[in-house]
Amino acid sequence: MISRFQFRMQTLSARTALFILLVGLPLSLFACADAHEVGMEATGTDAPLASNPGEATRSGDAIARIEPSELAARLQSPASAPLVLDVRTKTEFDAGHIPGALHIPHDELANRLAEIDATNGVAVHCMVGPRARKAEATLASSGVENILHLEGGYLAWKKAGFDTTE
Repeated sequence: MISRFQFRMQTLSARTALFILLVGLPLSLFACADAHEVGMEATGTDAPLASNPGEATRSGDAIARIEPSELAARLQSPASAPLVLDVRTKTEFDAGHIPGALHIPHDELANRLAEIDATNGVAVHCMVGPRARKAEATLASSGVENILHLEGGYLAWKKAGFDTTE
């Protein structure tokens, strides 16, 4: 016969397991997935960012946002244009990218940091945002400053009607 204490412990364990399955597991699955990997459309950002779009960042600070229109305007002045870093896959990059973008997939970035010239800043993007966030963290932890997050990623750039190239 089960005592009241054993019954309460079994009930508590079942509740805890159910909570983990219903809340924890879905959150962990979507936290690391890109929108296109889970069949969702781009709906915006997925992490807090600095509120001043043009503000330079330092290691540990929030990453500044840059809208596609602002990036397009800054790219018109080559002497002060930020490096555009595309961290999507080769297949995605080959299908279309921002002209002049440097392509380094997010999972290769840590080994290819020497290729990054952050003199005028680095505008990082992926398709919609999550892989860019990972790349930004890698850059920031390596001491790169003036990191910019392209708001909405490549999809927002393309949707705004700015030039792309293959």
